[in-house]
Amino acid sequence: MYIAVNETLVGLRALMAVANLSALIVPSGDAHYTEFIAACHERRAFISGFTGSAGTAIVTLTEALLWTDGRYYLQAEQQLDLELWTLMKDGLAGTPSQSQWLKDTLPNEALVGVDPTLYSKGQWDNMQKELQSAGKSLVPTDNNLVDEVWLDRPPCASDPVIELGIEFAGKKSEEKVTDVRQEMNENGAAALIVAELDEVAWLLNLRGSDIPFSATFFAYVIVTELEFHVFINQDQLNPSITNTLRENIPEIQFHDYAEIESQLNDTISSSADGKIWFNQNTNYALIRNIPADRQIMKLTPISLMKAVKNPTEVDGYRKALIRDAAALCEFFAWLEPEISSGAVVTEISAAEKLVSFRSQRENFFNESFRAISAAGPNGAVIHYMPTPETDRRINQDDMYLLDSGALYKDGTTDITRTLHFGVPTTHQKESYTRVLKGQMGLARAIFPNRIVGSRLDTFARQFLWEVGLDYAHGTGHGIGSFLNVHEGPFSLGSGHSSQDPGFRENFFTSNEPGYYEDGEFGIRLENLVRVKNVSLEHNFQNRGFLGFEDLTFVPYEHKLINFTLLTSEELQYLNDYQEKARSLVGGYIKANNMSDAAYEWLLKSTVPVNQNGPIDPTTTTPIDPSSTTVPSVTTSVSTETSTSSGNDQRLDLILPMLPVLMYKGLKLV
Repeated sequence: MYIAVNETLVGLRALMAVANLSALIVPSGDAHYTEFIAACHERRAFISGFTGSAGTAIVTLTEALLWTDGRYYLQAEQQLDLELWTLMKDGLAGTPSQSQWLKDTLPNEALVGVDPTLYSKGQWDNMQKELQSAGKSLVPTDNNLVDEVWLDRPPCASDPVIELGIEFAGKKSEEKVTDVRQEMNENGAAALIVAELDEVAWLLNLRGSDIPFSATFFAYVIVTELEFHVFINQDQLNPSITNTLRENIPEIQFHDYAEIESQLNDTISSSADGKIWFNQNTNYALIRNIPADRQIMKLTPISLMKAVKNPTEVDGYRKALIRDAAALCEFFAWLEPEISSGAVVTEISAAEKLVSFRSQRENFFNESFRAISAAGPNGAVIHYMPTPETDRRINQDDMYLLDSGALYKDGTTDITRTLHFGVPTTHQKESYTRVLKGQMGLARAIFPNRIVGSRLDTFARQFLWEVGLDYAHGTGHGIGSFLNVHEGPFSLGSGHSSQDPGFRENFFTSNEPGYYEDGEFGIRLENLVRVKNVSLEHNFQNRGFLGFEDLTFVPYEHKLINFTLLTSEELQYLNDYQEKARSLVGGYIKANNMSDAAYEWLLKSTVPVNQNGPIDPTTTTPIDPSSTTVPSVTTSVSTETSTSSGNDQRLDLILPMLPVLMYKGLKLV
């Protein structure tokens, strides 16, 4: 953990005085607008001691302040030295914005410094406009001043980059570059700056591990009609990779990572009037020398190309999600008896155990984010992540929310399930059921092609709204193919994004409604879904219609469902979902000789249901959802003839389907 001390601030202020700065802004991010920050770029954490993912520090010659939002008030109060720092609670009435505080506090003609690689053009323009309205100015620092006082700053990672084979990528880099150049030509762009790391990785069919919980590496790309420049630590590239890239992109040139600015200036000057295309997250250090009339600032063509998964990526995702679901079944089959027996399992130890199960699966690379493993009241903190100080024991009296994912070479996963190992309250059951109804409502939705995500959000919230409940986060996000767990350019939430291009076939998104009660519990259910074309009786204005295909098949917690609240259509959907889980995930578990416990847990958790609850397939009578035993299934297969290996194999295939087959003969009541 970082500990900010007075001597560090003294040294920083001395450098500020030399640079004639009245204030220094220290953002959280890096030069590539990445979600997860490498240790070498955690400057705000170093200078302040606050390690939350969101926040900005401002240091003046006499004060030090930290702005962060409501997710992190408590953490910031615990980590900041409040004798040195003032916590500014963003979002609370009376808390001024960063720009307003600087305008109100600093003298006329004051200079406010910031590392221009850590501010996007949009951030720079907005802050500069605000400061200039009060007679002050934002100026770029030549060097990062925090780095100069960070004497034990860790080096940035430089692990070898790996090539993503065509069996995973589905499309050669030369084809991708051709498509990009075509878009550049249609948009009148002489050059394209690729600064976001997932876009670089996708374009080159390479992956790396420079960023935590990401398969990316530090690099930039500049594309022109005839040239292709890559800026990277070249020690990370082996001869096989460079040879492959040269075969695919003969005009490729490799440069050191730090040469991006000088090469970009050459590109700008080589074409007197050619326009330069970049997205709004590109850092200001790169953009500042591009004349305003030569700028095209909008989503890069890669953003949409990457979001629409090709057939190979779609197929890979199906496999990765079944594999991941099997690992979850193995984990839950381990966890339930541990809790029932009174063993000590904590949020952190559970998350570590899950990684051990996932890491045994084919094509596993890493976690896709640090697991949100949250017991009891911790589940009510939407972005909670356990620390040694907050690590809570999981017990039979609490709800347990687990939001986790993995990076596999054929797909990135993200799934949330909420469980209870004892007897939930009536209120908890109703809340869970309404969240489940919302998830099913969105999964079953039919909607016009190119509709934006904000118009779909209500499908997931409607059943919570019916009783005055809601949740304070988005309903879905895009996800990369062996790339970032959160991927644009679209999203699914109540707020409209001007960059949302509208949903289209083979977008992949999460479907994750929830409900949270402060100090009590949290509920979230998350599946990944594929956007698919839907054929209907009509086709208004030849627009085309879309729907969702479920790809995550991990059972729901029966004991948390109030089945009387489900309609016959919802019960049908749930039974069909469970049947697919048995067939797809159960088949994988058996074919890969995974544990019997995982298979039995899957069978127990997916027995058919009606409005009275889970059905005992031997009696058509509702069974106790809290039971830890798999309902017995009688068959007409003779025990004498089932001793042969062939009959054993057939029985293994028949048994998991018997409850489903029997269910189909039952009426939903």
